[in-house]
Amino acid sequence: MRGAPSRAALVMASWTAAHTDHGTERPAAARLQLALPPRPDDTAPGRWRLRTVSCADPEAFRLRAAAFEGAGPLVQVGAPTAARGLDLHRGALYVAAGDGWSASVS
Repeated sequence: MRGAPSRAALVMASWTAAHTDHGTERPAAARLQLALPPRPDDTAPGRWRLRTVSCADPEAFRLRAAAFEGAGPLVQVGAPTAARGLDLHRGALYVAAGDGWSASVS
């Protein structure tokens, strides 16, 4: 994907199990907040930016403490609006979203 960062730092990760809330079924959900390095054409060089993305009904969500160890390799597979996988720190964080993310990680 053009413009996609090859590194990121995990700032926050959350996962909510599927549940029933006052008689209404709610799907599982995942939300990530990532610090991304500046883009090459950024007018504020050296400034990292925050990006929050979420997905409903994730197919996989794995998280180890090593995912919070600063900037690490970020691998994204698939199209932003279709099935998509996101891997940070070589498997310390892995999330697969069958319906894609709320926004692209770019």
